Amino acid sequence: MTNLREKRNSIGSVAGLVFISAGILFATGDATYRPLLILLPVFGTLLLIIFRDSWINKNVLSSSPFVFVGLISYTWYLWHWPLLSIARNLNGGNLPNYPTCFFLLLIGLALSLFSYFIIETPIRKKAITKKLTISLSICVFCCTLLGLLVQSLDGFPGRLGDSAAAALSSKNTFPKQNKYAKVKYGCSADLEFCWAPENSQPSLALIGDSHAHHLAFGLQKNWGKQFLLIGHPGTPPVKGIISLKHEKSSKQPLMSKALDTVINDPDIKTVVLSARWHYFVNSKKGDFQLLDYKNDSNLITLGKLLSQTISELVMHKKKVIVVLDVPQIPLNPKNCIKSRPLQTTAGNCTFQEDQRRNNDAKINEMIGKVAKNFSSVTVVDASKAICDQGICFVGDGVNSIYYHDDNHLTNKGSDLVLSKILQQGKF
Repeated sequence: MTNLREKRNSIGSVAGLVFISAGILFATGDATYRPLLILLPVFGTLLLIIFRDSWINKNVLSSSPFVFVGLISYTWYLWHWPLLSIARNLNGGNLPNYPTCFFLLLIGLALSLFSYFIIETPIRKKAITKKLTISLSICVFCCTLLGLLVQSLDGFPGRLGDSAAAALSSKNTFPKQNKYAKVKYGCSADLEFCWAPENSQPSLALIGDSHAHHLAFGLQKNWGKQFLLIGHPGTPPVKGIISLKHEKSSKQPLMSKALDTVINDPDIKTVVLSARWHYFVNSKKGDFQLLDYKNDSNLITLGKLLSQTISELVMHKKKVIVVLDVPQIPLNPKNCIKSRPLQTTAGNCTFQEDQRRNNDAKINEMIGKVAKNFSSVTVVDASKAICDQGICFVGDGVNSIYYHDDNHLTNKGSDLVLSKILQQGKF
């Protein structure tokens, strides 16, 4: 019975070490698999605890070197984290190479030994007095206050140069709505985008989701005429689709209301349809409610609804311009400019156009086929302003970035895209 128990303990503890080692070896930054990988070392540690009487636990893990590492492990963890975070910031948002990371871990070990023996151990041996408690409480309070202050200030922008700070803070600052447009066009309270210049009579309507909104800055700057921005996030500019995520309180599709507003205004002669088209095409069942074509694929459904919407616009004598979307980028746009004090070069600001995902090619082909059925419909490709000869640019690598996340343009990007579109004379 004793031999059987020892074998069981040995097998259990070895299995625990295997699970822990697998968690380390197969560690990945992919958020999809990270929760599952975390379970490996957790389960391995659980096995080691359950089979605590094994030979490995008694003779290896209970030995003085392992016990000592355990004593300083948390202190070491507290030191290594800021060291690697600072290194990442100085390296444009990416961890340095493995030798540098290993060297930083050794520095963290040295600091943990210092703090363990000089600070932590003496404090533990001290008698718990009112003075000691108050002193430590004040230190913790000050550290917390400093952290909240840094967070409220969004870091320390002053550490960057003026151009880098401006680029990193650059977003799409175009207003989403104003009172004049909401009153003039009777925009629903739920409709997020409804803007027009004060006391204006626009002849053009830019309609769509947030990918219409992020074009508005460039349109206003480069076109020089009055226009109406109208639409709602997360929904393509076609009739018959309700975004269950963005239109929870709506019974009638908000985009249908926006389109009807444009259709029924005789002063609006041109309608620009822009959207993150693949958001609907790649959506899961339950993300949207369809009033028709429920049995078709999302791509076919979008094509049919787009054709119907354009047909109604053309019937009301509107010129229609459909904007093919800018590419979704596979990198962090903030890394593409020189922004850190010790950063010698900017990060990667380009990617191959064939890295575009999300069925963009099929979507663009579908839109092109729909447009060919109407003589008054023009298709413009916004990605041509970002990509050239198979290479797409996220920024200029100096002081301008064109994206503020992986799919929305900054003011600079909107300016670039619309200036190039307008040069084609299609508006």
